[in-house]
Amino acid sequence: MVVSTSWMGDSAEDFAALPEILEAHVIAGSASVPLKVRTATTEQLQDVLRRLYAIDGVSGTQATVVLETFFERPLSPRSGDQPRSPRGPASTPETPSGRQSR
Repeated sequence: MVVSTSWMGDSAEDFAALPEILEAHVIAGSASVPLKVRTATTEQLQDVLRRLYAIDGVSGTQATVVLETFFERPLSPRSGDQPRSPRGPASTPETPSGRQSR
């Protein structure tokens, strides 16, 4: 989390310039910007934190290191936004065996 004493909503390009940042969000109620950062080592994380401090308006950070990930859900399609099959209007879901269910 990036802590700021001022509005950070105009800093999207600065955050996007750091390839280790996977997500950045403007939230209601504070000037903080939650980030999802992925690095292979703590040294790389420290380097990202140093580069974050170079962004105008950043006055601090709060980091939480994930030790293990149980799961991550992909973004689920909204109802009505079903993927289209080249053979027809809507694709048919597959079972775990790979066969299409009906």
